[in-house]
Amino acid sequence: MSHFQPKVTVYRGKKFRSRIEARWACFFDTLGVEWIYEFQHYDFGVKAVWDDDEFREYLNEALYENYWDNREDIIREAYRHRYARQMYLPDFWLPTFNHWVEIKGKAPTHEEQTKASQLARKSGKPVTILWGHIFPDPYHPDAIWGDCTEVFGESWNIIAVLALTYRITNMDHAFAAARSVRFEKERA
Repeated sequence: MSHFQPKVTVYRGKKFRSRIEARWACFFDTLGVEWIYEFQHYDFGVKAVWDDDEFREYLNEALYENYWDNREDIIREAYRHRYARQMYLPDFWLPTFNHWVEIKGKAPTHEEQTKASQLARKSGKPVTILWGHIFPDPYHPDAIWGDCTEVFGESWNIIAVLALTYRITNMDHAFAAARSVRFEKERA
């Protein structure tokens, strides 16, 4: 079973981590929506809280299982693991709308939903997760714009806000532009 790797894509000189993110940038540009890609990291604290007994047990097990490896490296890695931080870098910031937008290829996992919820709380700004294809989705032709969205920290997702602001015909035009955009070749 192969694991899908997003394709790094260049759009208007900006490198995106996935093609779907670049398509959403085109969508925003077509509407005239100001966006900032990967604007700010957020630190949500340590990933897991370890009590001293748990950590000692983890460290002793690591030392035992890796007996032939460099002891200092094992200890250093164990402490790095103990104090690992949960960092988050949202995909888009839409300053005009004070709204974060996270793009996913498929429905968000529980962990991705939790991060979006934490971002909404920490920043005090709403977060919309958009997933799947730029509409219409060839695999789900009956889907409508709001079907593949989830919002945190607000009752209106960004697609609804944009539809009210820019009207349906402009939204249709922006979706068509995003579906048909041709991307630049990445320079080595």
